[in-house]
Amino acid sequence: MSKRSIVFLIIGIVLVVLGLFVGLTAGWDYSVAGDRYATAADFEPGQVTAVRAETDGLEIRIYESWDDGAEVDIGGVAESRVHVALEGETLVLRETKASFLERLLGRKGYVVLWLSAGDVTEVRASSSSGDVALSGMLNPELTISLASASGDVSVYDTQAASLCMESDSGGIYAGEVRLLNELRTSSSSGTVALSTVRCDGAQVSASSGGLSLRDVISSDVTAETTSGSVWLDDVRAESVRVSSSSGSVDAWQLDASDIQVKTSSGSVQLELEGRREDYAVFVSSSSGRVSGVEPGGDGDKALSVSTSSGSVDVSFTG
Repeated sequence: MSKRSIVFLIIGIVLVVLGLFVGLTAGWDYSVAGDRYATAADFEPGQVTAVRAETDGLEIRIYESWDDGAEVDIGGVAESRVHVALEGETLVLRETKASFLERLLGRKGYVVLWLSAGDVTEVRASSSSGDVALSGMLNPELTISLASASGDVSVYDTQAASLCMESDSGGIYAGEVRLLNELRTSSSSGTVALSTVRCDGAQVSASSGGLSLRDVISSDVTAETTSGSVWLDDVRAESVRVSSSSGSVDAWQLDASDIQVKTSSGSVQLELEGRREDYAVFVSSSSGRVSGVEPGGDGDKALSVSTSSGSVDVSFTG
């Protein structure tokens, strides 16, 4: 084949590819993602009492509405990316598949749900890679379940019946939260941070991420992590159970009738409310030092600390 024929062949292939690209992308919208903001659905007061929202990469933001109705807004992507329907009194939201160009450009849009806290009693929202955030919902009958595979999950300034938060690799954050019942959080490798939480039972866990609890009052608190550290500050409960395979445990102003701390190779440092004589103490460390407390006592409160190779340091505020 002559050089001229090869040149014409290459030009022909390029033209065919360009033609296919133009044909496939003729309907695409090339406007800047951040310029878009639209209302996808609007509902009258009382129409929406439950929410089911599922997205792939879009962030989900949930707020209490300024009026008594419900509204769904979309930002950063075309309205066609989101399907909204009302099934009975349940608002169902699903994200449609992103176009090739949107995936290529890495567009990250979001959906905003404005809900009437007085009407809605159940919210379930999940995203594969987007953040999921809820704020300002005040309803003691509301049950909340939020999840994201790789995005952050957060709840702030909220009163509800119960709260469940899950993330595989993103962080979990909650602040100024008051619950009638239990709080549950679970993370594979992200951080869990709770601040100013009131609930009737707190179950907090992470596989390799750290746990941070500050100003938490609950009937009981369980904090478990495999390799992350555990940090407690001003935690008050009837019972507190903390376990970590290789992370350290630090607690300040810890006040509970029954305290159990177990770690394999991490150190333990505790500051307990009250006096030494208030506690019946069991402390065990295979190869680490123990300071600040000796086993024994017959106080009304119970303290049990065990570690294989970490040090143990206990102090009292009284």
